Amino acid sequence: MQDFADDWGFGIKQLGKHAGGAVKMIDKIADSFGKLDLDLAESLKAPKKKGA
Repeated sequence: MQDFADDWGFGIKQLGKHAGGAVKMIDKIADSFGKLDLDLAESLKAPKKKGA
């Protein structure tokens, strides 16, 4: 049982390390999509050119 508990504890620590990186990446992606969405909305507000 002790081996299982040690392995379990190690696994939880590894998940914690990788989860922090995943959260940072997801936040970065969310920021990028938010900026892209605002840029797209602004481009749709721009006056349309004749003949385009």
